[in-house]
Amino acid sequence: PYDPTPQFASAFEPKDMPEPISDTEENTHLLTAWRRQQGFKPWYAFRNDGKPTRAHYLLQRAYYAALIKQIDYEIGAIVDALRENGMLDQTVIILASDHGDYLGDHDLQGKASFFEAATKIPLIVRLPGAVAPARSQDLVSLTDVTATILSVAGCPIPHHMDCVPLPGLGLRCDNPRDRIVGSLRNGWMLRRDDWKLTKYDVGGSLLFNLHDDPLEQHNLAREGRCADVFHRLDSELVTAI
Repeated sequence: PYDPTPQFASAFEPKDMPEPISDTEENTHLLTAWRRQQGFKPWYAFRNDGKPTRAHYLLQRAYYAALIKQIDYEIGAIVDALRENGMLDQTVIILASDHGDYLGDHDLQGKASFFEAATKIPLIVRLPGAVAPARSQDLVSLTDVTATILSVAGCPIPHHMDCVPLPGLGLRCDNPRDRIVGSLRNGWMLRRDDWKLTKYDVGGSLLFNLHDDPLEQHNLAREGRCADVFHRLDSELVTAI
């Protein structure tokens, strides 16, 4: 549920929220068909009839933003406590999430598929020392947090672990990621460079160029001009899984 505490619930107005990304039926029918097949309900449907309206989505977004503001407040209290006790410069801080939330993007709710709204998450790292503030656009996986913690602690990364230290932190990384492979029980994803290929067990594929189409509106899987890219990524994905 989107239920910020009363202190934060009115921090944002629904009318000020960004509009959900448009739905493209050709792109999302794979996901809705699978959910119907499995008997899954979207979160909204557990206590409500019908589908959420634009007004519902904007209210969800306002409450979601309020929840993030609430998290920021709580993290600030932790950082203040570390500073007041002289521990801040001896502490590694890593802020991440396990997944995003559609909040109406592509007319979807929740998670459990591979559009950017679900797969792209916040990841902020603060290390003790003189590492200058920077942003990285490199491909990373949440599993790389494990490699980062081990590296900071001076521990070797076991060979069986699929993780590398996060970039831009001054940590040794012999094999930076050139791709990300994702897996759910109903689908799979390969992200390489600007390309993302996703496949679902109900059939069909989605291929997006995220540089040209960051909102994932134009499925290129059937475009003849992208056939070579599709077959190359498809072969790589099948091999990886």
